Amino acid sequence: MVFQNYALYPHMTVYENMAFGLKLRKTPKEEIKRRVEEAARVLDITHLLDRRPKALSGGQKQRVALGRAIVREPKVFLLDEPLSNLDAKLRSAMRTELTKLHQKIGTTFIYVTHDQVEAMTMATRIVVMKDGIIQQVDTPQKLYDMPVNIFVAGFIGTPQMNFINGTLTKKGADVFFNFENFSLKIPDEKASDPKLNDYIDKEVIAGLRPELLHVEQRYMEEHKDSIIDCYVDVTELMGAEIYLYLICGESNLVSRVSSRTPRRPATLSRSQSTHQECTFSTRIPKKLSFIDNSKSTAESKCSPLFLYVNLLLFSAKQHYKYKQCSIQCRNNQSNPCV
Repeated sequence: MVFQNYALYPHMTVYENMAFGLKLRKTPKEEIKRRVEEAARVLDITHLLDRRPKALSGGQKQRVALGRAIVREPKVFLLDEPLSNLDAKLRSAMRTELTKLHQKIGTTFIYVTHDQVEAMTMATRIVVMKDGIIQQVDTPQKLYDMPVNIFVAGFIGTPQMNFINGTLTKKGADVFFNFENFSLKIPDEKASDPKLNDYIDKEVIAGLRPELLHVEQRYMEEHKDSIIDCYVDVTELMGAEIYLYLICGESNLVSRVSSRTPRRPATLSRSQSTHQECTFSTRIPKKLSFIDNSKSTAESKCSPLFLYVNLLLFSAKQHYKYKQCSIQCRNNQSNPCV
């Protein structure tokens, strides 16, 4: 087990800290030396074995704590937020080190964290929990593409998914998602899905990833049925990209666009004199992932051609029921909520 605060004995050297558990087990000295030196080599802390914890940096202390666990040769490692005390740069470096270590050792790691970046970048499978209840168990990409409820959809992704209240309506063979004064056409391939008929003329919640709100002209031309007008309220420059905080009627949205996106002249009115007007294309895919919380994750389908789920639809009624929802997982399968 590896703790958040390292839990190293300050009066012992690095070697003695790593060997302490083995000494209590009455392990032979030759075997202790072999295990400690091997773990130190893997963690690249051989040159630190004679130092005491006060002479180490935060990252070095964390490696010593990992080494103390490694020398015991456990079948499972439990890491309880091991990187939360490190600064951002060192935390990023240690994520890479832990991933390499996991590949070298080939042992199961159970990693507890509140940081979704750590979970998404390091995990092979993620268990999302809320209030002690498992919400979803799946691979990082499937959690991002096919969340089973609103909590998972909003928790995974930075910035978080936009949620829009609206209704589904049908006009002839076409299905539209209506909110505010806007109407977005659902692609014909999805509109023909019989599952969609259960939600016609009902309130739903649409989920839209920030990176799928586009301002590029080519998207406007390709998706003329999926265009909305918004006002840019605040911008945040992140270097390679810009976060746009938008006002769309009574709804607040966030878009993530390239920092090379050309600026457009503002179209201002008296009521919106402090905002810049912009037109966005939502680029709804032909294979729209439809989320129904009453069914298992395995039953939610999404075309492999789309890396991101552009628009997710949630029943408004199910939105308020997810707290009572518990997912039982056996043999990597998710049963319906009970």
